[in-house]
Amino acid sequence: MSSAQLSSTADDAALPSGPCILILNLSRLKQDEAVRTAPHLRLGVALPVDQPAEVLAPYLDRLSLVAVNFPDVS
Repeated sequence: MSSAQLSSTADDAALPSGPCILILNLSRLKQDEAVRTAPHLRLGVALPVDQPAEVLAPYLDRLSLVAVNFPDVS
């Protein structure tokens, strides 16, 4: 792995300017073409537990990480 840092961002936040692994909400991944095509970013997505994994199919070639948001059961 390169020296890219791990980062997450809000749906309306600006993109990082340097290389990083950026974890996005599913909605931003789907809606923001600039994010999906930014060559300096490696992308991750936080998948809500109520969403089927199939929703990620169009983006698999760009994803380096998938995090599943399980509900708190405590």
